[in-house]
Amino acid sequence: MPLNYKLIDTALDYVRKNCSVSGGDVVPWPKYEQMVLQHLRTEFDPRPKMPKEYYYGYLRVKGLKHAECLSKMGLSADDDAPAASKKSFWKFW
Repeated sequence: MPLNYKLIDTALDYVRKNCSVSGGDVVPWPKYEQMVLQHLRTEFDPRPKMPKEYYYGYLRVKGLKHAECLSKMGLSADDDAPAASKKSFWKFW
């Protein structure tokens, strides 16, 4: 499943905001995971799952490149690429 780039932007903003509060350092992963789950908790979803986009944002702020993040997450660049549009079999023109 491809990454949601709007959610990645939100995640990057969230990580950077927390970095600026903590003196420019990225918080350790367990603490960050708890913060994100608390941030995403609502009355309709009291136990949200950790979105992969927040993990991607965390890795990017730590200094990893896009390909390194994908490999660390267990994704390939093909999973991230938008699906190529296939030409319809029934189109003659």
